[in-house]
Amino acid sequence: MMAGRIFVTADMHLGHTGLSDDGHRPKDFGELIVKRMGLLLNPSDILIDLGDVCWGDYDYWFERLKHIDCIKWLVRGNHDKKSVSWYLEHGYSSVTDGFRLEMFGKRIMFSHEPVRDDGWFDLNIHGHFHSFGLDRVREMEPDLFKILTARHKLVSLEALHYEPVKLQRIVEETCPYANSLS
Repeated sequence: MMAGRIFVTADMHLGHTGLSDDGHRPKDFGELIVKRMGLLLNPSDILIDLGDVCWGDYDYWFERLKHIDCIKWLVRGNHDKKSVSWYLEHGYSSVTDGFRLEMFGKRIMFSHEPVRDDGWFDLNIHGHFHSFGLDRVREMEPDLFKILTARHKLVSLEALHYEPVKLQRIVEETCPYANSLS
């Protein structure tokens, strides 16, 4: 089967009620994410999931995710504690801690957290920071903040209306850090 479109998502945190309890996300965000993915993705599409899939009721959420008919690749995040084989048995066709791909004329590094620029990539597409803002990142994760460059691109579900985004759009848009880093 030939692949269709390529989408990216990160930090779904399905079942993490604390994100809605503190007002960071709407109360029904998990169902909203699953619904929007189901409407958007086709069987020939690839979904690159940059980690932190689920927080809580794995059985419920992975049952919901298995009905999203697309090719799913997982880059494990800091909250993805199950084994590689568990994720492969529950709907992902690839599970890794990061990978590189050349596409759209760019060398792209996919990771959950941003990685240090080693000169190989043109873009490091990552998650982990949600839409917390650079001041909070600087305060909460100073070591990660120090490595951010204009070549790091954050995928934030909060900023993307809780749906995956086309990889081509990410590549074409300006980096969120480009004008904010000193």
